Amino acid sequence: MEQFLYLVLGALLALLGGIVTQCYQNYLNQKKEDEIYITEAIGFLIDYCRLYESGMH
Repeated sequence: MEQFLYLVLGALLALLGGIVTQCYQNYLNQKKEDEIYITEAIGFLIDYCRLYESGMH
């Protein structure tokens, strides 16, 4: 009986570890996407400023 409980506990810990790993991977993926969007937005603003300044002179 004790061996069965250890087996169940091990399975639950493995399942919990998988869930935590998946959540962390989702977090990293979202962070990477956010960084890409921010970089694109900064590039757009820089290009817009250059066009605006070149049109003023």
